[in-house]
Amino acid sequence: MTDLASPLADPPSRPAAVCTVCGRPLAPDQEWCLECGSGRTVIAGAPDWRLPVLIVAVVLAIVLGGAALLLGALNRHAGTLTVITTIAARPSGGPGSAPTPANWPPGLDGYTVILARAPSRTSATATADHLLGAALPDVGVIDTAEHPEMPHPVTWEVFSGRYPTYAAAQAAARTIDAHGHPGAHPALVQRPGQG
Repeated sequence: MTDLASPLADPPSRPAAVCTVCGRPLAPDQEWCLECGSGRTVIAGAPDWRLPVLIVAVVLAIVLGGAALLLGALNRHAGTLTVITTIAARPSGGPGSAPTPANWPPGLDGYTVILARAPSRTSATATADHLLGAALPDVGVIDTAEHPEMPHPVTWEVFSGRYPTYAAAQAAARTIDAHGHPGAHPALVQRPGQG
C-alpha cells in the first residue's frame, strides 16, 4: 500500500502563534504560555502619578508663598494704611484763617473716633472748633439724625477721622485719649437702613 495522502484529509494543524520567550506553540485563544508563563498580550502598566503631583505641589507652594508675602506686607504697613478716607476740615475764610469742622456726609459709612456729644449743632461745632485748635486730626461733626443706627440718634457728635476697621478706630481712640482727650471711643457710622 502506498502512503499517499487522501485529498480529503485535513492538513496537520499548525499553531496560530508561538511564545515569543520560549518558542512553544500557543493555541489561537491562548493568552498565556503554559510553559514559561509569559503573556501574549501587552498589559499596560499603571500611569506614573509622580509628575502631576509634583506640578500641583509646586503651583500650590507658589500660591501659598505669594499669599504669605502679601499678608506680611500688609501687616508691616498696617500702621500707615489705617486711615482710608480723610474728611478734611474746610477753611472758613481767607489765608491764615483757622479751619472749621467738617460734616460727616449722610451717605458715608465707616468707623470713627467719637470725641464728644452735644445737644445742638452750635455746641457741637464749638467743641469741634476747640479740638481743631488742639491739633486733633480730621475733626468734624456728625448729625446722628442722619444716621439713626448710631446709639444716640438725637444728638450731635464730634468725631476725628474715618478708619477701615473697628480695631483701627480703637487704636486711634487710645492715642487721642493718651494725648489728653479722655472719653474718646471708637464707633461705627452706618448709612440709614444698614442696621
